[in-house]
Amino acid sequence: MQESEALLKYIYHEDLYLIEEPEIAVEDQHTTDQEVEQEATPIVKEAKPVTFFGENEKGILIMVNDPDSEYLNAHDLKFLMRIIESGLRYSKSDIALVNTSKHASEQVIDEIGFSYLISFGCEVSIIKPGTPPYQPLDQDGKKVLFTHDLRAIDSDQEKKKLLWNCLKTIFNIR
Repeated sequence: MQESEALLKYIYHEDLYLIEEPEIAVEDQHTTDQEVEQEATPIVKEAKPVTFFGENEKGILIMVNDPDSEYLNAHDLKFLMRIIESGLRYSKSDIALVNTSKHASEQVIDEIGFSYLISFGCEVSIIKPGTPPYQPLDQDGKKVLFTHDLRAIDSDQEKKKLLWNCLKTIFNIR
C-alpha cells in the first residue's frame, strides 16, 4: 500500500488525502445477514382453537368434512342426530362434531379429548392410510371408526347396515 501512495504524488499534482473507511467486523456482517434472514422469514400464524358442535360430555368425537358449512349442512346434521339420538341414545351434549375443512385432523385429535372417534369420510392421522371403511379399531384404548361420508351412507341401505353394525360393536349395543 505504501508504494501505491508514493506513486500517487507523481500522477496527481494536487493534495490528496487518504481516508480509510472503518472495516466492518465479521461479527457485524454476520449479524446483518441474520437480520436480513429474519426479515425474510414468513410469519407463521398460530392455528385457531378447534371449535365444535356439542359439548363432548361423553367423549364422542365425530369428524366430517363440509367446506360449505360451519359444522355440517342441515340435511346431514339431521341424519347424524337421528343416529346419535335414536340409535345410540346419546344427545348433542355428548358429542363433539368437528368440521375438518376448518381444522386439521391432527389439531383436532391433539386438542379434543375423546374415547370414541367416528370419521365420516375424513382422512384422520391416527387411522392408517388404506384402512377400509367400517372396520372398528382400538387405538390406545380409544374406539375408532372410519366410514363413508354421511350423504353416501344416507342414500345407501347397505352402508347404513354396515354403519349400524359397527356402532353396535363400538358402543356395546345388544
